[in-house]
Amino acid sequence: PEHWDVKRLKFIAKAFIGITYSPAELVDDPNKGILVLRSVNIQQGKLSLKDNVYVDKNVSEPYKLKLGDILICSRNGSKDLVGKNICIDENAEGNTFGAFMSVIRSENWRYLSFYFNSQLFSSQSGLYATTTINQLTLNTLNNLFVALPPSIDEQLEIVDFLNNKLSFIDKLIKTNQDFINSVMEYRTSLISDAVTGKIDVRDYAERVSEPGVT
Repeated sequence: PEHWDVKRLKFIAKAFIGITYSPAELVDDPNKGILVLRSVNIQQGKLSLKDNVYVDKNVSEPYKLKLGDILICSRNGSKDLVGKNICIDENAEGNTFGAFMSVIRSENWRYLSFYFNSQLFSSQSGLYATTTINQLTLNTLNNLFVALPPSIDEQLEIVDFLNNKLSFIDKLIKTNQDFINSVMEYRTSLISDAVTGKIDVRDYAERVSEPGVT
């Protein structure tokens, strides 16, 4: 739209690279350290806390995650994983993030959280693919172009629209996934029953040839 602005990310947000830590700073007890979010903590666009690392380290305030921060995998051995991201909510607020991660912090975070899951972001972030290391540098992030409605109200209208539409799509995905899971469970059970003799398959060929038998 003509009234939208096109700005580089550095003019509307701040980008940070995460903290480094030594093996000596790792702790097993969550109560004795701070959670360091890494690439493995982002699974299918959601926060995953199944594989956690805690460090006993003083972390300065800018590197403590805040509500609305966009956490991005900025470096990884797999090119396909670079760029995956989540928007920080109350469950992750106050933790920190590792050196292979970056955070985007902006008052436009609600809108930007969708931008970072769009083709516009993925096509521009492909700039890192020209290097020998799979990474999104701060320079690349800062110079990304963002098409931005100048009005916060218009941004929020877009956010509300997407939230409603995506909620419906996610429900459809879950319904279909539940059906797929139940069919796969039946498949596994059927194999087990057949190979353990729980199903009498004698004369099966003759029986299935009868009308109405499946």
